[in-house]
Amino acid sequence: MEKLTPLVLLFLFIGSNAFGQDPSFSQYDSAPLHLNPSLAGAFNGAHRISANYRNQWFQTLGNDSYRSGMLSYDSKIELKNSNQFGFGFHTLIDRAGSINFGTNEYNLSGSYKHILGNSKEAHHALAIGFSFGLAKRRIDEDALRWPVQNSNGGFIPTIAPEEGVLKINYSNISSGILWNYISNTRFSIQIGLAAFHLNKPNISFLVEGETNLDPRYVVHGNVELPLSKNISFINTLMYNYQGSLKLVSANNLNLFTTGLFCRRYFNETTRTKYIQAGLYLRHLYGPSFDPIKAVLYDAVVNLNLAQISIGFSYDRHPNFGSSFEISAGYIFAGKNRVQE
Repeated sequence: MEKLTPLVLLFLFIGSNAFGQDPSFSQYDSAPLHLNPSLAGAFNGAHRISANYRNQWFQTLGNDSYRSGMLSYDSKIELKNSNQFGFGFHTLIDRAGSINFGTNEYNLSGSYKHILGNSKEAHHALAIGFSFGLAKRRIDEDALRWPVQNSNGGFIPTIAPEEGVLKINYSNISSGILWNYISNTRFSIQIGLAAFHLNKPNISFLVEGETNLDPRYVVHGNVELPLSKNISFINTLMYNYQGSLKLVSANNLNLFTTGLFCRRYFNETTRTKYIQAGLYLRHLYGPSFDPIKAVLYDAVVNLNLAQISIGFSYDRHPNFGSSFEISAGYIFAGKNRVQE
């Protein structure tokens, strides 16, 4: 393999850093294993399948938009006193830009939940989780123009480039903890902490280069406040920090009182059949972003029919255009779950 030209060296160095953050979903509560490995098995039922698809800035970038998809499965093993082991698997596929920069991740998660008190009454619960995964990143070689392919002022794509490393493989180690409070009414609180890429894998495209993937730290939580027999307000918060990029997603900040979800239950006796709508508010901070112009509003609608859940969100960036996201899930009822 010939020596890399300065232009290619620059491209590969910038590329490793520019795409050094994880893809994120607006409907992060609908991507539980991507949010926190301790959420494996944290649902009412026997098995759960979840899927998310996000198309970011499609209006401006067209076919070069940033597209992310995730599919997950998790289940659990019931223990004494309602304690449980949870386990799951999720895969993440991400494609970005005109060079079709791609990331494929495959992760296994495990968790243990311990109930503090009587699970049939108001109680607290603590969970800890771990995740291990393998990932691949690649650049579409056919979408690149290399110096060797320029001849006499023209571009000759049939000349095979002899430079560049366009595929890398690495592993991921992650962990998380979770605290829940469940009352006899619909009032509930959840707070979680998670850390991803604790092993700081090398994601450089250079043969002898080293660009470590920064750990991603997540703080998340939600509160349900019942207002009447059928109506609740849901307040959620997620703080995501990775390297020089900080992303705060919240549905209620001091200056944005419209950022609350309103949930309407179909009847008084169930927590699993409802429709909710509201807004996410997102602040994006980074060296190349204006904090004021990077305030985004996500309009979100979710429908939950006990075992089936569907969600849709839409947002528009003032500089980069529109994005949309779709989520879907299905829970297989277990023997201890009341069929509704």
